[in-house]
Amino acid sequence: MKKIKSAAVLGLGQFGISLALEFMEQNVQVLAADINPSTVERIASKVTYAVTADLTDAEAINELGLKNMDIVIICMSQNIEATIMCIVMAKEAGVPEIIAKAASKRTVDIYKKVGADRVVQPEAEHGRVCARKLMASNFIEFFGLSEDIDIIEMYPKEEWVGYSISELELRKKHRINVVAIVNEDKLSNIADPDIPLNADDRLLIAVNNDDLNKLIN
Repeated sequence: MKKIKSAAVLGLGQFGISLALEFMEQNVQVLAADINPSTVERIASKVTYAVTADLTDAEAINELGLKNMDIVIICMSQNIEATIMCIVMAKEAGVPEIIAKAASKRTVDIYKKVGADRVVQPEAEHGRVCARKLMASNFIEFFGLSEDIDIIEMYPKEEWVGYSISELELRKKHRINVVAIVNEDKLSNIADPDIPLNADDRLLIAVNNDDLNKLIN
């Protein structure tokens, strides 16, 4: 997935708002839309564009200009009709990545059938976590270990390939600690600091929240 420059967040509950704000922190242009004018007004000064729109209405969705978005995230798990309509409209607009929030396994399957590329469930992912995972195309999995520490499973960044952990000085320069490497589905409990990294290695990394952007940018 290419680097995200523009995102539409449709539905501004707690999940949608936290997602939109995290994207803004990552310098992504954000279009936020919801049917509730007061909700839109509260977030208007914090995002690039904020629009009041009936997200069950095809014409209203079309006017949002979703074709200009790199990614659309639909955050209305309790409104199946609106979610399906937004997925279909985003698909027709040619949006490269469409994510939908689901409340149950049944709706996960439905949303995928009508065109969602990925479906997330709010019990499993917080909006800010979801945004960070989407921002980094080389992220495989993201775990919030505590309020301060995150565990990331990821492929090496392009500029790391061919260099060893010791050569990259990840811990010294960036406070990034590679704790294990999975190569050909075999886990190395201790990451050998002197072996060059391959593009298909899966790195298990511990990083402070404050340093997380170093893995995204």
